[in-house]
Amino acid sequence: MIINLLKQVWELLKDRRVKLSTKLIYVLSVTLYVIAPVIPFMPLDDFLVFLVGSYIFTRVAKKEAGYNRDVVNKKRDKSAIDIEGKIIEEE
Repeated sequence: MIINLLKQVWELLKDRRVKLSTKLIYVLSVTLYVIAPVIPFMPLDDFLVFLVGSYIFTRVAKKEAGYNRDVVNKKRDKSAIDIEGKIIEEE
């Protein structure tokens, strides 16, 4: 489960469809929490916060990138081109 989550985070961080702001919020918040001293009234384990933050990031980033369920885990064809099309009916 943890390995799967880390793979999803890595793939979504590399995905160009995920907004840069979403990536930065995730990276900065997790990094700051891990390197900051533990807040006295909130004694949570750093690893737990990392996992919860990673889980939330994968959910938000998947929506932004247009993924369905767990498509991130499946290997994608590197030669495939991701495009959107529109069908125009002739009169």
